[in-house]
Amino acid sequence: MPLGFTDAAAAGIDAAGNVVGWAVKGSANGTAGTHAEIRAWELTEANAMALLKTNLHGAPNFSQGVALSQPSVVAGDSVQATVTLSQPAPAGGAVVNLAGVTGAPAVTFQLPQSVTVAEGDTSASFTVSTGATTLTGFTRPALVDVQAAFGDTTQTALLAVAPPLSLTTLGVAPGNVTGGTNATGTVTLSGPAPAGGALVTLSSNNAAAAVPASVVVPAGLTSTSFNV
Repeated sequence: MPLGFTDAAAAGIDAAGNVVGWAVKGSANGTAGTHAEIRAWELTEANAMALLKTNLHGAPNFSQGVALSQPSVVAGDSVQATVTLSQPAPAGGAVVNLAGVTGAPAVTFQLPQSVTVAEGDTSASFTVSTGATTLTGFTRPALVDVQAAFGDTTQTALLAVAPPLSLTTLGVAPGNVTGGTNATGTVTLSGPAPAGGALVTLSSNNAAAAVPASVVVPAGLTSTSFNV
């Protein structure tokens, strides 16, 4: 125990078994203390400072917070998220609580209630899945606030969820034709078709107006035409 201190306890032990710090709860030189004091003592080993730092600062805290593998997805797709601690997780691991918030009624999301950073590791990953309850009014990307809490710290990351690609209009021109005359049909999507194009299935309830079984909207375009 350091000279002049009472009611002290060892705060750290180095690899050689030497005391490297004292957590003093009582008094110094016989004077009553009103708060806990921390005093370094016999710091002789290079690794003692790291050990004492761990004892003084307690549980690890966030350094980089939450990171997303990509900032935006289309509703129905998933994204990987990673939480990072400022130091390796202690024995038994570190449980990080997870949550999410969105103000868009059309958007749904799923993520685990928590993720555990394994003992000795500094990070852990989890999946955020998205979806849509309706396309009505869902015309532009909505934000999901992904939250991760550990200790007294909460970190967040914003994920933009875009509406899924959908068929917005089907038109035929001219609207009236005589038998044997062709018309032109046009399908229009809510956004550009992805790589490889977007397949639109067609059908007709009248044999006099035959249509192909399907048509492909080329990648990057929002519409295409077909013969009726």
